[in-house]
Amino acid sequence: MNNTLTEKQESNILHYFGIGAFSILTLFELCGFLGDILKDTLIILVPNPKATYILSVLTSLVTFTIMLLLLVKKIKTSFRNNSRKLLITAIVCLFATWCLIICYNQFISDYLVSKFSDNYNAYNTFWKGKYLLRGYLSIVSVLYYVILAFAVLKKENYS
Repeated sequence: MNNTLTEKQESNILHYFGIGAFSILTLFELCGFLGDILKDTLIILVPNPKATYILSVLTSLVTFTIMLLLLVKKIKTSFRNNSRKLLITAIVCLFATWCLIICYNQFISDYLVSKFSDNYNAYNTFWKGKYLLRGYLSIVSVLYYVILAFAVLKKENYS
């Protein structure tokens, strides 16, 4: 009987690891996807490439923060109930997100680039050679990990 309890605990630990891994991957993918949708929308509507890029990156970061806080709250409330079910949900969410991204890139993104080619050309031309500026703006991606660290290490999560 003690062996069964140990096996269940080991299984739960693996489930918890998988829940975290698949949930974070889903958040990263989903927030990047939403950032891309916003970037495409702004390329079409706003003729300012710098503002377009900055707004899409910051919106993605804010979305990540909000979704991470909601996810932590959800996992905290349903964590003890059924770790296997939560793991399966996290896996399904990741694959569903990938399907959305593939469909968007295959159908919508290509259509937008062909229909609004002047806007996309202007956007891409603006960013050619601006490696230093893009480097500074890419530092925002580090904030994802900082926010994740704060959310995971927050003391209230364990009480």
